[in-house]
Amino acid sequence: MVFIGLVTFFAAATYYIGWFLAIFFTAYMTMLLIQSILYKNLHQATIFVLAIMLCLAMPIIWLLNNLLMFGNPFHPMIHAKQLQELYIGQLPILSRLIVIPNVFIGEFGSIILAGIISVFLILYQRHKIIYYLLPSAFTLMMIFFSTLSAMSAPYQEPRYLVFIGWVLIPVIGLASNFIMDTQKIVGKIVIVICLIIVIICNVIKISHFRNSFDSNVKAISCFARDWFRRQPATARIIIEGDTYAEKGVIPVISGYPSRVIYIQRNKTRLVIQQVKEILDDPTIPWIYITKDKKNAKAAVQQGLLVRRIGIYYIISQYE
Repeated sequence: MVFIGLVTFFAAATYYIGWFLAIFFTAYMTMLLIQSILYKNLHQATIFVLAIMLCLAMPIIWLLNNLLMFGNPFHPMIHAKQLQELYIGQLPILSRLIVIPNVFIGEFGSIILAGIISVFLILYQRHKIIYYLLPSAFTLMMIFFSTLSAMSAPYQEPRYLVFIGWVLIPVIGLASNFIMDTQKIVGKIVIVICLIIVIICNVIKISHFRNSFDSNVKAISCFARDWFRRQPATARIIIEGDTYAEKGVIPVISGYPSRVIYIQRNKTRLVIQQVKEILDDPTIPWIYITKDKKNAKAAVQQGLLVRRIGIYYIISQYE
């Protein structure tokens, strides 16, 4: 139990989602503590108290630090919620419900599918490893509720969900081993092919990884924030992209996420055509942000002003 407390201590010191683990194990060990007190087992009770203290140490230290620095222990959470309410707060509940499934499908794909199948297989076997999944299930549930309450982005950050992949890998391995031991040659070939597909898909994902908080994103976000401050409330930024940086990071850091319109690249439409389709009023100030060099060149041919910040092109009308 002390080891669990140590692991939870470092998890809570590393990630906010580690706090969810701290809550889970604190609740679990509190029940065991009560049980040991009822049975007058002082030695066990002491161990549970120490483990609980380790679980709660980092959240308490962090909250006290917030209290000293900001006057409110929950300042970062409140600030994050204020930013996100303008963004995900505009979405209906149904749209919030599918946020996490969308990220799982779009970002993790094959490993999630293999993991779900493996979990059902483990449940069918009634294997004890299923208890190993409970802390992660609780953590995922808490992230899910934070999304519903508009405390997280409408395109949930994949980095907050990657732990699910880590947890599912040994489950997939166990399920694969069971199939290899119980099935004939055809079943074994099928499972090998499936595992190869999972590996290939993950290698492709890794090869296309880009940091959503790199210098390019920071620069364009700061530009967007400064531009919004100089414009009336009707001003809009249309951002074209395919990563979480464009979907979530840039709109939030701009400070005006409700005024940012995210679209996917439409190769059959010129920039000016897309702007006219999106904005009903031609007098609305706008800029169009894209990473597509061809799109930027086409915009120049349309008589639009094109500037560049890092990997991003900023398209606008001449003032």
